[in-house]
Amino acid sequence: MKVPGAFPLQLPQSKKKNCKLYIKAVVGLFSATAFLKSEQMNLQKMLSGFEEVIKNFDTETINILKRMGDDMIIMQQEHIFDGKRSDDSRIEPEYTNFTIQIKAAKGQPFDRVTLFDKGDFYEAMFFRIEDNKLIFGSDDSKALKLIEKYDKDKELFGLNQDNKKQRNDMLRAKLSNYIETTVNQ
Repeated sequence: MKVPGAFPLQLPQSKKKNCKLYIKAVVGLFSATAFLKSEQMNLQKMLSGFEEVIKNFDTETINILKRMGDDMIIMQQEHIFDGKRSDDSRIEPEYTNFTIQIKAAKGQPFDRVTLFDKGDFYEAMFFRIEDNKLIFGSDDSKALKLIEKYDKDKELFGLNQDNKKQRNDMLRAKLSNYIETTVNQ
């Protein structure tokens, strides 16, 4: 069917091929330009993200460690309950015979010094950061007496090597997530 006033575009076969190639080239050029602009924008966003990471790295590391505080307190409690100081030496001196009898009657471990009676010492354990140092301790009313008796020249509080590795693995994963999130925003 012919449309009045319309005429078919008759191009020689070679011109049709050239025309198609030209259109493909123009479309490809526009696509490539849009892609490059998009990639340039992505690169600028990434660089901006890296700058933010570098600027805030120390602060973010401290904030992550603070959020990990409960986990580190649990590590500390478990370690002391195992009868060990932060250097993995045994907590000494050993319980007296009287304390061993009391602990046995309560069904508590007495083969090692756990510093656990009713749980107040453990419940009052804390973690904080001061002058870029991790500080562990207990605010329990008996804490000073227990430290005097069981922490002579040794570190009762603090993380042992295994706990430090676990803390560092957790910190590394959380920092990696922070970097990835910040750079890819």
